[in-house]
Amino acid sequence: CDTEYTQGRKNLTISEILAAVYEANGGRRCGLVVITGGEPFRQNLRDLFDALCVRQFYVQVETNGTLPPSQLNDNQFSVTGTAFYNHASIDRRTGVYIVCSPKTGKVNIEVLSIACCFKYVAQADHIRAEDGLPTTALGHTANPYLARPPVWLDRPVYLQPADEQDAVANARNTSAVVQSAMKHGYTVQLQIHKLLGME
Repeated sequence: CDTEYTQGRKNLTISEILAAVYEANGGRRCGLVVITGGEPFRQNLRDLFDALCVRQFYVQVETNGTLPPSQLNDNQFSVTGTAFYNHASIDRRTGVYIVCSPKTGKVNIEVLSIACCFKYVAQADHIRAEDGLPTTALGHTANPYLARPPVWLDRPVYLQPADEQDAVANARNTSAVVQSAMKHGYTVQLQIHKLLGME
């Protein structure tokens, strides 16, 4: 995580990151590596993408959508031999996939062009009735509210209940997310690692 206040952050080489990925999975190769942040695209991830993809991982990058991926070359769908897949890709066994989780009122057009989906985390009291999506993220306001996928964009939208570490608030958030997903056709996404006590 590149957020300055994050505890325990380290500078690692690509080799050290690869070793940590294998170690976290008991020495076995796992299929998926997720890169999140902060905002991952504050850093150039080209060499890390290549190192992971050449080893047959597929990579999911969760971005807030404010910065263009610096790794894109002229055709916008590859990085030095590594495929950036668009939303229509069905073979997700290797390559890089972008998940856009807006935290501001706008999303960079280059992110829109390659994002496979949109993901929002919602609190019950901060959901806009018109479209069932949250108005804020992480307690920060957005003008006039968080960026929405354009109406012409045919991508999945995932809606996740916020974890406020309070059973009553979490139940309200989950109920609001389920109602919104049912009304607007979104997909409910749960933080399985928290439900399984693996955080």
